[in-house]
Amino acid sequence: MKTTIAYKGFDKTLKCRNFQYKIGETYTEDKAEICQSGFHACTNPLDIWSYYAPIDGARFAQVELIGETFSEKGKDSKICAKTIKIIKELTIKELIDLAVKMNPNASSGDYAKNGSSGNYATNASSGYYATNASSGYSANNASSGYSAKNASSGNNAKNASSGDFAKNASSGDSASNASSGYSANNASSGDYASNEALGKNSVIACAGNGSKAKGVKGTWFALPKYNKEGICTGFITGCFGENDIKENTWYTVKDEVLIES
Repeated sequence: MKTTIAYKGFDKTLKCRNFQYKIGETYTEDKAEICQSGFHACTNPLDIWSYYAPIDGARFAQVELIGETFSEKGKDSKICAKTIKIIKELTIKELIDLAVKMNPNASSGDYAKNGSSGNYATNASSGYYATNASSGYSANNASSGYSAKNASSGNNAKNASSGDFAKNASSGDSASNASSGYSANNASSGDYASNEALGKNSVIACAGNGSKAKGVKGTWFALPKYNKEGICTGFITGCFGENDIKENTWYTVKDEVLIES
């Protein structure tokens, strides 16, 4: 029977749409219709970030879709089938490295530069000092090497880095910036952006209304205060793990007061 290697995202408990999965298990449904029934995954590793952004403990796995697959033309690489097997869990770095190997708009050498202007673009690099940039909506930029720079200007973009000293920046609304390496900088200017830092000595800076931040102990952040007229009146700064600010907890600003999100 036909099998297709693909990649799937889950929440931190390995659930997807309230369905509980387990590594190594196989699951079957009677029907498979894209976005309606069956089991869904993406053949491009980074496309799964459109459904589970690499923040807030999201988990990822390599899977096999068994039997006939169905897709939605004109969209991303999402497909579905009646049967799925969860092969193995993957780290963000492993996803990026896989994307580099299979994606023509990707690079593995040092000092590489990837750029795209269309919607749903995917840029990935695994070498040091790489630069990934996109201007279209719903783009995914990813890097696993040290001192990489990921930048996006479109809405709903995802920037992720796993190497130390990385810089992730976004200017569009509802962007997600995530870093797992040490001394990373995540910055966003669009509204409702999410910035998460998992590595030590990182810095998060947000300028858009409704933005939120999350980091390990020692991560400094700046979140903007907006009044009822939608005017920025300043910033609330702090350090996760100090002064009653919890580490690994989302914070935002509401009515010019820092609160848990």
